[in-house]
Formats: sequence, structure tokens, C-alpha cells
Amino acid sequence: ITFGKVNRMNQHNPTYEQLLAELQKKEAHIQQLKTQSITQQTKMDELQYQAHLMDFVQEAVISGDTDFNLITWNDAAETMYGWTAGEVIGQNAIDLFQTQYIDGLSPQDVYQQFWQNGIWRGRMIHHRKDGTPFPVKGTTSLIRNDNGEVIGAVVVLRDISQELEAESIIRATQEVYQIISEMMSDYAYRYRVNEDMTWYHEWTTLESFKRVTGFERHQIKKQFDLFHPDDVEKVRHDVDRTIAGENTEGEYRIITKDGSVKWIYIRRRFIYDDNEERVVGFYGAAKDITSYKLAEEQLKQYQLEQERATVLRNFIRDASHDLKTPLSTVNTSIYILRTLATSDKQLSHLDKLEFHINRFIHLIEDMLEMSRLDLLKNVPLSYININSHLQDVIALQHQNAEKHQIKMINSIDDEPLYVYTDGTLLLEAINN
Repeated sequence: ITFGKVNRMNQHNPTYEQLLAELQKKEAHIQQLKTQSITQQTKMDELQYQAHLMDFVQEAVISGDTDFNLITWNDAAETMYGWTAGEVIGQNAIDLFQTQYIDGLSPQDVYQQFWQNGIWRGRMIHHRKDGTPFPVKGTTSLIRNDNGEVIGAVVVLRDISQELEAESIIRATQEVYQIISEMMSDYAYRYRVNEDMTWYHEWTTLESFKRVTGFERHQIKKQFDLFHPDDVEKVRHDVDRTIAGENTEGEYRIITKDGSVKWIYIRRRFIYDDNEERVVGFYGAAKDITSYKLAEEQLKQYQLEQERATVLRNFIRDASHDLKTPLSTVNTSIYILRTLATSDKQLSHLDKLEFHINRFIHLIEDMLEMSRLDLLKNVPLSYININSHLQDVIALQHQNAEKHQIKMINSIDDEPLYVYTDGTLLLEAINN
């Protein structure tokens, strides 16, 4: 009985070892709580530090849960949109911004890409607090916990209004330049130059290029395929000079798609990098000068013909003057011989000789007239009734026509027919 009482008493009064074990257990628990507290405080400090850093970022950085309900909102977001963090935390971001996707994307397309890839980048239209729309470029990424479970999303947003405006200005400038280029017979192009001095095509005004060459630009595989084989080395030399930092220009022959040869005039202007240390590209403008070259060749031919005509004209003038004198002497001799003739046969021979001499004199006078007409600079022109002039010609030539047994039929209309010409020269021409 005494032993049983002692055991029951020991159960209500723990031994030293039991008390020590209990204390150690409580101490371990306290240490665990302390560690958890320190870890939690560290995480809070890290979150506050990260949040503090986000306030120095120029882009709007926001985060939300899996339904895109807002959890964080940095200072840049407040500046960009006009809402404070207190006004938006807990609201749905898509509804708040009245998001509209551009670039031909639908909300379904965006959601599918985002959940499949865990990230989405694109352009959207958002609305500020005052309701004004503006374009933004955003990157949305999934947030996962330590176990890999999706717990939300973070979004970085940038206002691209100025960027789009600049793109619009550049695009409008390029369109204006291309329209002007297409309206002209020229085509323009640009080449990029690498550090190893190799160069490659960037762009060409396509419609004018095809109009001049007949080719689509993609049909020209190599740099010098377009040029005439005899001009390739010249083109290569001029391009090398341009890449070396010298503006160049020159005339070259090209072979068009239909096999014909055309002349083009190309001006090249090189482009330096920002530090002006090396040439990074060059522009070119090519003008079709085929008609000019043909006109130039025709002018040379015309000048040559003019020189030949001048020589011939001078010869005719000098020869005519030289021939008229002896012919006049022959005519005088015929007149004397006619007075001495004793038979009809002699007179007949003299008549034939006189006829041919007079014909020869007439031809010489015609040649002198032709020479004189070539030298005329200012011919007096006026409107004349050509029908009345033709009537005069018929009257003058009627007797001569009958003499040669030529029948002239007058079917000229009585109505006047006016021609802008020199009446005297026209009458002389018709008479001839």
C-alpha cells in the first residue's frame, strides 16, 4: 500500500529529468518561433525594399492575383495613370484600364498565349483616370511560389505615345519620299556596311525600280547583276570609294529585263556612325538618263550633219557662182552663132544647146536658192489661204503644162484653207 501511494505521488510530482526535458522542449519551440519571426521580418524587409525600388523605376510596375486583381502599384503607375495605390488596390486591372488589344489581337488570343508561355508582350490601348486613351507596351509574367504554383502576375508597362508618334512621322516621311520617288523616273535605295567592309541591301523604292529596270528587286540576286558587264568594274570601284568615305556619282549602263540597254545616273552619299569613326551605310539615287543619252547622241549626229551641210552648201554656192560665168559666156556665143547660122539644121542645134544651157542655169539658181534657204534664221510666218495660192500656181503653170502635154485638173475647194507659213516661199516650192 505504501509503495502504491509513492508511485501515485511521483506521477503528480515530476522528477528533475522530466522538468528539464519539458524546459528544453519549450526552449526549442521558442527558438523556432524566434526564427520564424526573423524570417518573416526579413521577407517583409525584402518586400519593402523591392517596393521601394519599384518606386524608382520609370516604367509602371503592377502586380495582381490570378484574376488580375491589383495587389501592388508603384509611383510610376500613379504618374502614368493618375490613380493612387489606395484607389486601385483590389480592383481588376483589365476593367480599370478598359484594355483594348491592338496589332490585330483579341483578348482570347492574348490569354491563350499568356497561359501557355507564362509571359506575354504586346501593345494595348489603356485609359487614364480622366478617361483619355493612350498606347502602352506591356510585359506580363506569371508569379509562382516555392512549390511552383501560380499565385499571380506582374506587369511592366511603358507609355509609347511619343514612340508611335515618331514612328508615324518616320512612316509619313518615308511615304512622301517614296511617292515623290515613284512619281519621278528615279529609284532610290540604301545599303548597310558591316565592320568588315562587306555591304548588303536594306531597301529600294520598288515600283520605280521595276519601272526603270523591268525587274522585281528580289530578282537581283547579286550586287552587280543589273549592270552591263563592261561597266561592272567602274561601279565596283565607285562603291568602294563610297564605303571609304567619299560621295560618288557616275553614269552606268544596265541591262533591263527585256534585254535592252539603258543608261542610269547614280549619286551615292555615305553615312557615318554616331562617333564618325566608320561608314555604316550609304544611300543611292538612280535616274534613268537613256533619253538624255540618246538626245546627246542625236545632237552629235545633228552637229556632224550640220557641218557636212555647211561644207556642201559652201561648195554649192561657190560652184554655182563659178559656173554661172562661163554659162553666160556660152549663151552669148549661142546668140552670135545664131546670127551666123545659114541653115535650119544649124538653128535647130543652137535651139537645143540654148535649151540645155538655160536648164542648167535654172538648176544652178535652184541650188543657190536652196543654199539661201538653209541660211534663213527668221522666216516671216503668217496665216495664208493656201487655196488662193494654188489657183495662182495653176494660172502660172497652165501654159507650161500644155507645152509638155500635161493635163491639169483644178478641183480646189472654194472654201479658204488657212496655213501658218511664208506665202512667198510656199508658192515658190509649189511652182518648183
